[in-house]
Formats: sequence, C-alpha cells, structure tokens
Amino acid sequence: MGLEHITFKRPYLYPKQLAAIFEPKRYSFIEASTKAGKTSACIVWIIEQALKGRDGGNYWWVAPVSIQAYIAFDRCRRALGSDARAFMSPFRIVMPNGAIIWFKSGDKPDSLYGEDVYAAVIH
Repeated sequence: MGLEHITFKRPYLYPKQLAAIFEPKRYSFIEASTKAGKTSACIVWIIEQALKGRDGGNYWWVAPVSIQAYIAFDRCRRALGSDARAFMSPFRIVMPNGAIIWFKSGDKPDSLYGEDVYAAVIH
C-alpha cells in the first residue's frame, strides 16, 4: 500500500477510562464492573495502536470464547465503518495502513502461537 494520511479523532472517553486504558506502562490490568466501558475503551485503544502500525502488522483482540470475540469485532467494524475492510472468517479488520486487527478466541491457547503481535487486548 502507498503512504496515506489517516486522520482519527478519538471518541470521548471518561477520565477513568483514559487513565486505565491509555496507561503509559507496557502492561495495564483493568478490573471493573460490567457496563463500565472496558470494551469500548479497549476498542479505541486497539484501533489507535493499529493506526500507528504498518502494512501487515498484527494486533490481537483475544476473548475467552468466539462469541465474545465476535462482539468486539462487530463493535469495532461498526465504529470504523467504510474506513476499514472487515472479514468474517476469520474475524479480522484490515486498517487503511494495512495493519490487521484479529479477533481471536483463547479457548485453545495453542492456536495463539506463531505470528508477531505488536499490541493485544486480552479480554
């Protein structure tokens, strides 16, 4: 892919979402009640990581089971609209810069080996 200029405006996140999800340390562990905004904030984070990436770079969303991975995939796909290409099998979104966000299940951990991964959300 050629060089493209990508403009992304981060959606509004609550201060506690920003503090937890956009922590400058390498690892961030989040514990919060249901409906606190963990998934939506992590979707914003993984999109931003992929947009900073390069053609062919892999970014993972790993959920306990496939249906949970699909929920995050669908939310991310709808948030990006036509700015990215979504594929259903396997669940993945190719960003305008060629970076790929994969939505995977962790129910068979051995299937998570192999690729270089530049950022991940383990849900």
